[in-house]
Amino acid sequence: MSLLALAMQNQVIRAGGQPLRLGAWRAHDSELQRRFSDAGAAEESNHVWLFRYLLTGFLEWRSADGARAFYPGLPSNHGADLDAIEGFSRFAPLIGAWLAAGRSSTVETLEGKPIDLPALLLEGFTAGTDPGGPGYWGVPTKTDQRICEAADIALALWLSRDAVWPGLDSAQQGRIFDWLGVLASLRVHDNNWHLFTVIIVLTLAKLEAGTLPPGGRTHYARVREFHLGQGWFADGNPLQIDYYNAWGFHYPLFWVGELAPQLDPTFLATCLQEFAAGYKFLISPRGLPMIGRSVTYRLAVPAPLIAAQRRYPDVIAPGLARRALAAVWAHFVACGALRAGIVTQGYEASEPALLDPYSGPASPLWSLRSLILALYEPSSAPFWTAPLQPLPIEEKDYTLSLPPIGWEIEGRRSTGEIVIRRSGEIAEDPFIPAPVPARWHPLFGRPLPRPANFRARYLRREYSSARPFWRNPA
Repeated sequence: MSLLALAMQNQVIRAGGQPLRLGAWRAHDSELQRRFSDAGAAEESNHVWLFRYLLTGFLEWRSADGARAFYPGLPSNHGADLDAIEGFSRFAPLIGAWLAAGRSSTVETLEGKPIDLPALLLEGFTAGTDPGGPGYWGVPTKTDQRICEAADIALALWLSRDAVWPGLDSAQQGRIFDWLGVLASLRVHDNNWHLFTVIIVLTLAKLEAGTLPPGGRTHYARVREFHLGQGWFADGNPLQIDYYNAWGFHYPLFWVGELAPQLDPTFLATCLQEFAAGYKFLISPRGLPMIGRSVTYRLAVPAPLIAAQRRYPDVIAPGLARRALAAVWAHFVACGALRAGIVTQGYEASEPALLDPYSGPASPLWSLRSLILALYEPSSAPFWTAPLQPLPIEEKDYTLSLPPIGWEIEGRRSTGEIVIRRSGEIAEDPFIPAPVPARWHPLFGRPLPRPANFRARYLRREYSSARPFWRNPA
């Protein structure tokens, strides 16, 4: 039985207190497939519809106080409560970007129910930061997943500030400052997590929180030490070089530039331009040469190109960035990446073998980072209005070297295949499937061990878009 079947075994899902039946979701999924096929995947109107589709799904699982969303799926090793906090924190920036672009504050779900978006965020922010309330997100002591989620919450708060901040009284604002301030003071993992603290501290500064947590510049300086060249970063370990650069480094670094344009403009500009100039050769409408961890975030792959076209359209044309967004979303929608308003836990469709221990039911909402940047662009922006331009793989064959990370990239126009060839340590280990019981985790209510597959994810000689290390057998 699939995850979706487990979630829908009674043929009814709750949506904002109203029953939404399986037949309705089948119709919505069919419409999703239609809208994200061929040229339609590049139209702004279809991404607006996609926002409504995802909002409808979010409301299915949202808690009564608004501070969580209990998406169905395989649990992480963080526990059910943190999994549910992710359900709010990773969706909230999508609403924030929508509002920041000047779009309507009231949106209808696919069932025709009007939703006040600022109120949706306000309820979550206030419930989650009230120590005396049942929805309190709590405060950890060190390297806790809430540090990661606090960065998304801070970003959503800043993006929606004009619509949400005036609706908070001084006591509510103070509780938000207090919660974020504590999270920004904690020790983090020595990798991309340093950027979480940077985002939180910069948000507090922009909202004039008063006394700021110390160490923000130290965290940012540590991120700079991970830079290898040409915009590529090692994720705290020289062996871990992968698509995390797209959604784990360049996405938050874009927001660093928005929050604090004066902080480090030359380095940020050079990094993004150099990265995007080579990175565009890694995207094909027929899939990705996926390498590394967290492959459930696969829909976020176009994010750096969307960021680059906003600031450096002479390096990445708006029409090329939109084509990348359309190509990635169309490919993965066709493969089963979204079902019933849920971003599935896998590469194509849901697959336990591809889940890292820290990945829970709502973790794949980081996939929305490309959509967040797309909807941050107003309807009048060149991103939505400029003519589409083809991806490099759609124009010609190519080979490309990325010396700082030891990759050779080959693209074949006739097949759409992209291949990464690695240098350095090589290990042709097979990818180990998850044990059969892993598919029934929801029945146990706790995660079972998942294969790490580090060598298969990082140390193969070749990674091909045509031969990913796991495919949906359906």
